[in-house]
Amino acid sequence: MLRHFLGSGRFFGGVGLLKVFDAKDQGATLPNERDRFYYANLITEMQRHFKSSCQPLFAYLETMATHGAYTDTYMPEVDVPGGGRGTDPEMHEYLRRLAMAQMDYAAMVLDAARLPLSDAFRARKRLMLLCNGRYF
Repeated sequence: MLRHFLGSGRFFGGVGLLKVFDAKDQGATLPNERDRFYYANLITEMQRHFKSSCQPLFAYLETMATHGAYTDTYMPEVDVPGGGRGTDPEMHEYLRRLAMAQMDYAAMVLDAARLPLSDAFRARKRLMLLCNGRYF
């Protein structure tokens, strides 16, 4: 999404997000790039941040591939299930897009799991394991 869409850039700035990397900043060529495009950019930014800073990173990501209209087939070359026989064509397309989004998210989680952890984060992770996932 572009930061000027519905004043979202002003909104994000107003709630304390100082840097907004919109679709243009990320080099998007389509208004609704596939989710994996944005996830890859997020992973790259996380890698850059973790190499240069010990500060925490808050990232909020919006993706657009599952947004309508559903009258056209999005990325018809991708073979994913939609609805079963008799499903309304627009519902079928929506379900196809959700299946692609699920695939892209799963791949991003695997990529994020490969990021190097800081010593402080490793210590917190050990503590959470020792405390059964609960902080006291």
